[in-house]
Amino acid sequence: MDRPLRAEPELRMISARTLCLQYVCAIDTAGRCADVIRRYATKPDKTALASNPDLQLNWAKFLEQFDAGASSATVAGDGASTEPKQPSSVDESWSAARGAATLTNKATGSSRSSSAPSSAPSSAPSSASYKARKAEEVVQLQRTLGPKPRTLVGFKSHPDYVLDCTGHLKASEVINPGARPLGLFKGYAIYRRTDTATVLSRKQWRLGMKEVLADQVDSPACVQSRSDGRGKERGQAAESFEVPLYGAWQTKDIVVLPVQDGVIPTNTYGNIEVWDYQEALVPAGARMISGKEYNLAAARQACQDMGLQYVDAVVGFDRSGGATRATVGGLVVLAEHAEVIQDAASNVSERKREKAALKKSQVNVARWELLVKHALTRLALRERYGH
Repeated sequence: MDRPLRAEPELRMISARTLCLQYVCAIDTAGRCADVIRRYATKPDKTALASNPDLQLNWAKFLEQFDAGASSATVAGDGASTEPKQPSSVDESWSAARGAATLTNKATGSSRSSSAPSSAPSSAPSSASYKARKAEEVVQLQRTLGPKPRTLVGFKSHPDYVLDCTGHLKASEVINPGARPLGLFKGYAIYRRTDTATVLSRKQWRLGMKEVLADQVDSPACVQSRSDGRGKERGQAAESFEVPLYGAWQTKDIVVLPVQDGVIPTNTYGNIEVWDYQEALVPAGARMISGKEYNLAAARQACQDMGLQYVDAVVGFDRSGGATRATVGGLVVLAEHAEVIQDAASNVSERKREKAALKKSQVNVARWELLVKHALTRLALRERYGH
């Protein structure tokens, strides 16, 4: 009774046609009957009961009649309960239920019934029933997951099981805290595949409008080594660096503070983190002037000339030269000043372009003057000296 998985022989010793268990029920001391076929059958979904709706109907009626007989003997008067039934009463209920289910089946012609069976009287859960229910859940879990692999290769990429070791978990995967191992295999703990969790960097979490808790910044779930391949384009060796990764249990939803009293909120570094130009990270009441559309130097110059507030928007980090530097990809200004600053920035950019074009023209004129002067000097020398 304590080892339901051994109620049937090993599948490798029998064929599918010789699965012996078809009906299994359990009876408690109060005479109530419950279907436990899924606990004791090796393949409950392949039994005759699971594939035949008529048999399922008859079996449900049988259990209903059995519970009805047990409840009539247990409940008396206005609800006053008597002592639990003796085994002889259980036997009588069994016989009565079999006869009632057979008569009902003949009367209905084994047709499917749409009415739900009456529920059995409920009783307060006891410690024994709780333990039995937890044991049932464990057995059901083992049946749902299926047999465990017998080799390390079999565990790798298995849909139900995973080993807590290198090569079986992805670089961005960890075991959920509090997950209970199902056992050991060659010294490695076995977990359910659903017990794994994906871990991301702080930037990746912010892209999903999540931020790492302040008390978890120094306690990442794992640390991943990465390399910057941009150095290879310049003929340099690839630089490696470590990136801390965090799980969902270490994060919280980002709360973007709005503009208050005309002041744009900033972080401890005096800027605003707007990763990959995400407009959702811009405070309410402010707008971002993107460096993809406007010249940031011209926008800063316009803000300074007009005395308007602006804050640098950090869109990422640049790792080059052995150092990590914040990349400023825009300016965050008050929403009512955005259009004015954009127009002013366009005017400043236009003036800079005109000034650059004028300077270039002056340089070209000076070069032509020098070239003509040298040519005239050469002609004069040739006429005078005949060379």
